[in-house]
Amino acid sequence: MNDILQIAAITLPSVLSGLVLGKFQRWQTKGEENSKLQRKENFLIMKNIDAIGCLAEQTAKCLRGEKINGELTSALEYRKNMQHELEDHFMEVSANLKNMGGI
Repeated sequence: MNDILQIAAITLPSVLSGLVLGKFQRWQTKGEENSKLQRKENFLIMKNIDAIGCLAEQTAKCLRGEKINGELTSALEYRKNMQHELEDHFMEVSANLKNMGGI
């Protein structure tokens, strides 16, 4: 019986250390993944701001009386594409969170 207690006393710290390190690695991996997603989200938000700026510029030119020469249409398409890309990113992140049990 004494031998079993000694073996348990020797192995228990190793097992606990392994469990703690495993949990820490999962947290670290999740943090790195979240960081990547945050960078992508920031990039897409900046692209959306750029698209809104392009659209606003072309709209202002039209209001000033300049002829529409296709740039307004291009700006509208750019804005729509960026909006859809950001929405797709949000849906992907949401689906990943649901699969990981985060929501």
